[in-house]
Amino acid sequence: MRVVVIPADRGGCGYYRLIWPAQAVSLARPDWQVEVRPPETVQAGFVDGRFVGVQGLPDPGTIDVLVMQRVGTPGQINVARWARERGAAVVVDFDDAMWCIDRDNVAWPSWNMRNPYDQHWKTCDVAAAEADLVTVTTEHLAKHYGKAHRRVDVINNHVPQAAVSLEPLPRSPKDPFTAGWVGFTQTHPGDCEVSGPAARAVLDSGGGLAVVADGPGAAREWGVDEAQVRCIPGQKFGPSYYQSLSVLDLMLVGLKDTPFNRAKSTLKVLEAAAAGVPSVAPDNPPHRDLARRGFPVTLASSPTEWATAAKRHASDPSYSAEQKEATAEAVTGWTIEGNAGLWADAWERAARLRRLR
Repeated sequence: MRVVVIPADRGGCGYYRLIWPAQAVSLARPDWQVEVRPPETVQAGFVDGRFVGVQGLPDPGTIDVLVMQRVGTPGQINVARWARERGAAVVVDFDDAMWCIDRDNVAWPSWNMRNPYDQHWKTCDVAAAEADLVTVTTEHLAKHYGKAHRRVDVINNHVPQAAVSLEPLPRSPKDPFTAGWVGFTQTHPGDCEVSGPAARAVLDSGGGLAVVADGPGAAREWGVDEAQVRCIPGQKFGPSYYQSLSVLDLMLVGLKDTPFNRAKSTLKVLEAAAAGVPSVAPDNPPHRDLARRGFPVTLASSPTEWATAAKRHASDPSYSAEQKEATAEAVTGWTIEGNAGLWADAWERAARLRRLR
């Protein structure tokens, strides 16, 4: 089978959902031809606003499955239609609820403008309705993007095996217990505020706080002094990113309760786990499901529960060590390479569905 994959970018979205899975499927199915095409090399052509063709892709008649991501522009949807009309099955992948991005998120304008040549969340809905198969990260996304036909597979986010195998950054025995977070508050406004009781409980227990990327923003939302938060500069996505997480003893995965966040996956918990770091996370369906499957994540649904969970980790060294060991062991079952069959099965299903339509 020949599969051509076009990621949305070369950031986390593109790597987690398409690039790394494509590489893993290529190894797991050596008789398949799996190609990753950089997004900038595939161009839809228009003349006077009329679609005229595609550059950068082989003849769709030679492709069994075309996999695309966050299809939200006129050019992207025309590429998908062009491929389907010529016999290729089309899979579109979504890892976020593009239709309900919070207005205070810096990404809101870029998905809600009315310029006909820009990306828009409504185009994502059209692409999902027309696709042979939709893949998503959560059941919440499945209900929305699969509502037109229910041809949707839920494939949770996983982490690369290489991240699990990295050596942690050196730490001194004198370093305090450290809890923290990774991210930018501009794209996650209000999320850190949810875990504020946990952050303050860590400080009250004699521990420290650290943030990879946006330390000042996290400090403001946690309600603590900026000087109390060690800021680790944002790391280039890759080994250095995962190693930077190893300075933590506990990840605080705060998420405010919004429609956009209800569709979020358990990726931050798994990223931290790849570095051997346990997490306290919101008691929502994706995290509850992860816990039901035996993953050692602590769930919190109130300020008291956040504070209590963090205090236990910070004040009980034996419990903290036990949770670290359990987390490092559990994440080995959540690697992309070890679960390549999830993507391979979905792409095979798309090819079958295309033949039946």
